[in-house]
Amino acid sequence: MRCRSSRSIDTRFDSGSIGDVPRMGERGALAVGYGLFFLLTARSISVEVDAETAPTIDVRGLHLQFGGRLLMRPGHYPLSVTAEGYQDYDGDLHVDGTEVQTRAVQSPPCLASSLLSQIRLKPASALMAFL
Repeated sequence: MRCRSSRSIDTRFDSGSIGDVPRMGERGALAVGYGLFFLLTARSISVEVDAETAPTIDVRGLHLQFGGRLLMRPGHYPLSVTAEGYQDYDGDLHVDGTEVQTRAVQSPPCLASSLLSQIRLKPASALMAFL
């Protein structure tokens, strides 16, 4: 026994739309392709700064930051480091073909900050100096 329905079921496949999922155009495919290319060719870089205060590290150029490390492609990038009480550092960050790299930045302390950290007065001698 066959049941008949007033609704008909369309069994044709429409390659133009699959449900509500939008199709990725050429630009989307290029963006995904370049993203994968970047991730596969990028190097892991750590910039270490010898400072007692928290430094601010600014790298110009395409990079992704994961925690304290940067993912960057090989090349030369402008780097600037600032930390309170230390002289600003402006230089070049060289990223070579090594998978994992660490770069150390030496930023000398400011003169006033250096002098203040070396002066240690005892309360009694400070009182005597002002009398």
